Amino acid sequence: MGVNVSEIDVDFNPNGRPRDVVLEEIRNNLKAHLPGVGVNVGQPISHLIDHMLSGVSAAIAIKVFGPDLTVLRQKAAELQAAIKETPGLVDLKIEQQGLIPQIKIKVLRPEAAAFGLSPGEVTELCTSDRRYAAV
Repeated sequence: MGVNVSEIDVDFNPNGRPRDVVLEEIRNNLKAHLPGVGVNVGQPISHLIDHMLSGVSAAIAIKVFGPDLTVLRQKAAELQAAIKETPGLVDLKIEQQGLIPQIKIKVLRPEAAAFGLSPGEVTELCTSDRRYAAV
């Protein structure tokens, strides 16, 4: 679970109100008191299994792929708007993605070989904690 996620486990009184009524009340209270926060209310084992199977903690996941995070966020919002009124759909949320600067390094094999380096060795150099001057 990422640092942007918090999970709370709650026990139910088996002789209390029906489970679906309590879950709906919890869901509504969280949304009312924490506007803008994605909420997913469910059973711990189902959360764990969902996450293990799909990489997300939900019964249904719609994954959108592409190279541009800004476009992906826009498309995710469009999908959310298109399906949010689907009967029976609850806890609809878009996964948070941080804008982390990235660089793409393409190893030029002949040039690396001229320095006695394999592509794997270049990769290891790029992922180490050492710093190098850009050339």
